Amino acid sequence: MVAKMAFPMFDKMFANDNHCSCETSKVIIVWRNVFTMIILHIFSVYGLISTQTMFQTILWTWFIGFFFSHMGWLMVRKHPDVIQKGKTVDLSDVWADPIVRFQRRFYIPLVLLLWGIVPVMVPIYGWQEDPFIALSMNLFRYVISLHHTWLVNSVAHIYGYRFYDRNIGPRENKLVAYLTYGEGYHNYHHVFPWDYSASEYGWQHCFNMTTAFIDCCAWFGLVHDRRTVAKSVIEDRITRTGEEDSGKPFGFEQQRRKPRSLIMDTAIGLVLASWALIFQYSIRFLMIFCQSSDKPIIK
Repeated sequence: MVAKMAFPMFDKMFANDNHCSCETSKVIIVWRNVFTMIILHIFSVYGLISTQTMFQTILWTWFIGFFFSHMGWLMVRKHPDVIQKGKTVDLSDVWADPIVRFQRRFYIPLVLLLWGIVPVMVPIYGWQEDPFIALSMNLFRYVISLHHTWLVNSVAHIYGYRFYDRNIGPRENKLVAYLTYGEGYHNYHHVFPWDYSASEYGWQHCFNMTTAFIDCCAWFGLVHDRRTVAKSVIEDRITRTGEEDSGKPFGFEQQRRKPRSLIMDTAIGLVLASWALIFQYSIRFLMIFCQSSDKPIIK
């Protein structure tokens, strides 16, 4: 179930972002995905505002959260050029990995089990949560994860700093980095896409839990050949194409890119990344307080 619509402004935007010219094409809306997203958001909002949710369910749905968020929920068909260019990408090294082949072969069963069945069944059988609320809370967790991920392709291309290349759209956005556990250092990622950390400073100097997870896997022997960028290469690129200081004291803007306190940055990141969990618990405690204050005092 699809529909073709013309959006010339999209083609202009994509052409400017990728420094190329392309003819106006038909954007094909996949209405199946549109309706799916509407249903997901309706259920997730119910899970957010429900006052019947048990404390264990709130904690559980967020404990098994964010690692499963993906950017695959497209609501329009891919541009023909994207499909054509995608077929030219050599993925032989990826398909050589037996774990990747296993995940690809059993993708649907794994999704149903780890994304749907386990997160919903644990609250139901663990502490007798209402099945509908358990489902709604799981969908709410999933939708929030999607939105956090999508911020990389939206907010991180509009707001922030371009320390490494002022001529491209992607930017360094700390809020996005906090909400995505370290994926908001987007200007650096586009300038140096081969750096496994997708950031200049990794996790040992600033909030970047994604890089910390990769390094932990490397410690167990699950990851190897982690590529990085030499400091001299980074500084040379900043000198040539980095964002100018716009009349401010020399080096003022570039000072913003350097981390100040790992402990403080990590604390802020964990709080902001868990905003929805904190918000839900706050609503729950507020409702309990209001209900208790309405009870008559028995002398």
